[in-house]
Amino acid sequence: MPGVHCSLALALLLHAAAAQTQMPPSGILYPPDSTGPAVVTVSQLERGMCPPALGSTAHPPVLELSIAGARTAMLAGRFTCTQLVQTYLDRIRVYDAPLGLNSVRAVDVEQALAAAATADAQLAAAIAQGNDSSLAPLFCTPMLLKDNFDVVGLATTAGSVALAENYPRTDAWVVRRLKAAGAIVFGKANMGEFALFPSFTLGSLAGFTRNPYHLHHSPAGSSGGSAAAVSANLALAALGTDTGNSVRGPASHAGVVGLRPSIGLVGRSGVVPLRLDRDAVGPLTRTVADAAALLGAMAGLDPGDEASVHELGGPAPAHAPPADYTRFLRGASLAGSRIGVLRSILDLPGTDVQIRAMFNGALYTMQAAGAMLVDNFTIANNSLGEPWSANRDGQGPALGHWNVDGEWSDLWACNSPFRSGMDGYLASRNASNVVRSLSALYAGGDYHPLSRDSILASLQAPEPDPAAFPTTAQRLAGQRCGCSYWWDDPCRTEFRKRLVESMDDADVDVLVYPTWNSPPLKIGDSFTGYYDGNNSPMISPQTGSPSISVPMGLNTLGLPAGITFLARPFDEGTLLAMAHAYEQTSQLRAPPMLFPDCTGGSVLSQTAG
Repeated sequence: MPGVHCSLALALLLHAAAAQTQMPPSGILYPPDSTGPAVVTVSQLERGMCPPALGSTAHPPVLELSIAGARTAMLAGRFTCTQLVQTYLDRIRVYDAPLGLNSVRAVDVEQALAAAATADAQLAAAIAQGNDSSLAPLFCTPMLLKDNFDVVGLATTAGSVALAENYPRTDAWVVRRLKAAGAIVFGKANMGEFALFPSFTLGSLAGFTRNPYHLHHSPAGSSGGSAAAVSANLALAALGTDTGNSVRGPASHAGVVGLRPSIGLVGRSGVVPLRLDRDAVGPLTRTVADAAALLGAMAGLDPGDEASVHELGGPAPAHAPPADYTRFLRGASLAGSRIGVLRSILDLPGTDVQIRAMFNGALYTMQAAGAMLVDNFTIANNSLGEPWSANRDGQGPALGHWNVDGEWSDLWACNSPFRSGMDGYLASRNASNVVRSLSALYAGGDYHPLSRDSILASLQAPEPDPAAFPTTAQRLAGQRCGCSYWWDDPCRTEFRKRLVESMDDADVDVLVYPTWNSPPLKIGDSFTGYYDGNNSPMISPQTGSPSISVPMGLNTLGLPAGITFLARPFDEGTLLAMAHAYEQTSQLRAPPMLFPDCTGGSVLSQTAG
């Protein structure tokens, strides 16, 4: 490629390898296909995707910017809040649709710039008074939210045409918390319709979201838009929801940090539910420190959330969250820690050889940093039946199973929670949409065909009667538990108890395992099997325990993989400390090449050196 700078040539070669094809003679980097992005050529990259108007001092460099870094820069006068917000808005305009990333569904420019102007007045006063403590903890943190959070001024669509006109009257509980802490919510990220798809992000309203490291691949789902946008530096941070996988899975595939907090720690009222007995709200960020900063603002009692009231309510709550989770990161070290290795998950059939190598490399990194590895950790004992087995004693991965009387009960088998949760949300006074129930939504037909079976299964599911559960038919189908919160479900109660006991007996701080045993699927690939390498549904959703996915490297195609850390319920402090220590030791987050800073130079200057 004569005349092309060597750094750009290297980048192009890496992307060509990722495509597993030789670079076409025409210089097309991503050839068009039936579901693909617009063509991106070598000459476009050489010029830079940023138009001249963006290459000015009014657009500060934001590549890999952190919450603390942004605050420091604004206090030093290097840029204003308005300039920061405008830069993210312009990056979305320049990169998201033109490259076919499709991570952002909508932005509220007017509201975002008005909030930024207010923040700039606060910033000027703080600088004049020499009092930075007057600024809120998340001062001018521009954020995107998954499209199932109620935000005034933006439709809450859950990725579906059926809810395209669902404009809420008030913000979700957690959105109010974030805004009170200084965050600026400026847009909605694309999501898998109704949060149904774990392997890809696809909705009837906005289509596919793509992987920022290779646009022909998936970022997983259903919070794929949030993960892809944060990875591409289109926002400082984002929120997602996680029922079985949907924060941690996309975090792994998109090369970012994804935290699933303990069930009940973060309120969920004003969020379109999938399964309230397992749903969790969590941040997607580029660093563990940013996830900790967000969690401090998000955690607290939500009177409108049953799980929150159960765990945090009453005169003497069982779990009182600290105001600041970043304090657990100060001095965090792997030295002297004890880490349980769930090697049985790594050893499930079909594990990708490169992910196995990356995971073993992560273990070596921890051990070299002074951690004691408790290899082949097991969750022991079970008063209801046989002990937990990652492969169900050879019957296949335990994606949410517990053994009862020698049989493996599928804890996901009960489908009624989707119906009851959606009916509750759609009938609430905050929902402006004319659709008032899941059955009405189904009858309208305004959803993706791939959503139909899940909707229908929920509508046909019997309403669980705890006194009669499981029914004879359910028992014959192998179902014993799975229709309630962990504290009312005998299988989940036992699972949680034995998890904590086993961690205590082994004296471990956290457990680790690969977030996925497989690399991201290609866009358009269909998956019809039982297990596609997704390990996130196995433990956290069933036990309510917190877990976090952290980058552990890129494969030879340039696609990311993540490692999951899991802690005891409501021990987010230890979880964040261990994840942060590993992150700082390994330093394996690498931004995707296609989304450089727009600071005056072309992509050549961004890749030089």
